[in-house]
Amino acid sequence: MSAFDTIRRLGEIAAEAADHAILADGPVTPDADLLVLCAEALHLLLHAKMTIAEARETNRAEGELARSRNRWWEPWPEMGSRRLFSDYDAQHKATTPILSRIRKLPAKTPAGIYAKALVVKASRTGAPILAMSLAEDLIACRELRESLWPAEDEAKATDKE
Repeated sequence: MSAFDTIRRLGEIAAEAADHAILADGPVTPDADLLVLCAEALHLLLHAKMTIAEARETNRAEGELARSRNRWWEPWPEMGSRRLFSDYDAQHKATTPILSRIRKLPAKTPAGIYAKALVVKASRTGAPILAMSLAEDLIACRELRESLWPAEDEAKATDKE
């Protein structure tokens, strides 16, 4: 599954939850807002990743051109890579408030935890504060605990205490 498919799927889940919310008393998916934010952040981070790849390729090509002219010490006339590098920084700065909002929203379902994990993985620095929020969500997720430690093992553990 490509990154674009993942982003599209997160958006579909959130939209489907919004459609079902009309018939339900509360939100159908408690992580609907989180999924929308994660899809938006992943979209921006993916475009930033493509921009930095293009910037590096352009930078390499400009350097080869300057060396081929035997003028490597002079400024490169095109300088397209500088614009691309600044676009990359702008794209990452645009994700900062979104990452902050994602960090503040607790993931209550496995889908929310997965979406947060994808954002942490896609971030430039690993988003350490967001990663801490993800770890807290993983620990608090009852479904995950139950899948790792069945109820009988948990009962034995509480009997020993």
